[in-house]
Amino acid sequence: KEEIITRENAGVTIAPAITKAAQMLVESCNRKKMNEVSWIEQIPRARLYSSLIERRLTSLARIKSFPSVFNDSIMELLCAGGKLIRPVLALCASEVTGKRHNVCVLDAAVALEMIHVSSLILDDIIDESPKRRGIGSLHKKYGYDVAIVSAGMLLLRAHRSIGETRGMRRILYDTTFKLLLGQAVETRGDVCTEKQYIRMIQFKTASLFEASMKLGAVGNKLPDSVTLKLVEYGRNLGMAFQIRDDILDMIGSPHMLQKPVRMDLGKGKPTILGAKAYDSLKATPNGLEKIGKQSLVKLTMSRNILDAANQLANEYAHRAIAAVIDLRSTPGKRCLVELAEKATRRDS
Repeated sequence: KEEIITRENAGVTIAPAITKAAQMLVESCNRKKMNEVSWIEQIPRARLYSSLIERRLTSLARIKSFPSVFNDSIMELLCAGGKLIRPVLALCASEVTGKRHNVCVLDAAVALEMIHVSSLILDDIIDESPKRRGIGSLHKKYGYDVAIVSAGMLLLRAHRSIGETRGMRRILYDTTFKLLLGQAVETRGDVCTEKQYIRMIQFKTASLFEASMKLGAVGNKLPDSVTLKLVEYGRNLGMAFQIRDDILDMIGSPHMLQKPVRMDLGKGKPTILGAKAYDSLKATPNGLEKIGKQSLVKLTMSRNILDAANQLANEYAHRAIAAVIDLRSTPGKRCLVELAEKATRRDS
């Protein structure tokens, strides 16, 4: 049995001050988890990490001085289930040389997840998305005011929960900046071509995966040579992950994804499929002028475009594995490789 640090021997204390409503949601979430195994939880070590992260997340996410509705709305979203791939990656990275992760890394990993969840709340507001993780989006259930303040609370809590240790706070600042820049480019930028799309997701998605690896490496004092490999892994896995998300939005199951599909296409959001379709038409004389909206949608859903997108996702996943393949075999490294292998084959 692989050894893993637990919340007890890590010195982690779970705050008891959770409202009754939020506690009920936590218990409901735990019962639900017993009957569902995500693609990440199919990897034993990742499953152990996820359990530890969930407990710490529900402890750190609250701010007692805020009215209970804000804490309860956050807790409801957290307990609805999430892949937790970013904090899981941070713990994997910290243990890639065989060292065990520590409380500093755990709190940094949880902080990164809070930043991610904050961005999801704002994404749903911008996109007018009705559902997230199988439940009503926060702005639909609680109103825009509660949703916006809750997103701000998560950002605040994320930056307050991480110490000054070893430059980790700077990593979070830089990541938050890149995430917001990516959102700005998506919302108001002119993203049409594949090159423009790739630049956008480097900021919006890949930056968080890079940060996961940096936080794990820096928090556990790994050598610079190893850290560089881990960052390269994170960057490429983040790209593969987002491209697969775009594909699933087109062909995935609403039940598996726990949200409506084809929302991105319907709202004209930049996706790899749309970018490849645009480039294909641009290469054809008068292609953009001749094609109508329905024909463009049909082209976006064509087998050639889907195959090309899948191939690109696989290429990024292979690059991620190649970045760490020369590291010695440890539980942390094996977990990273398995995550990259599954990332482009997942259905949720």
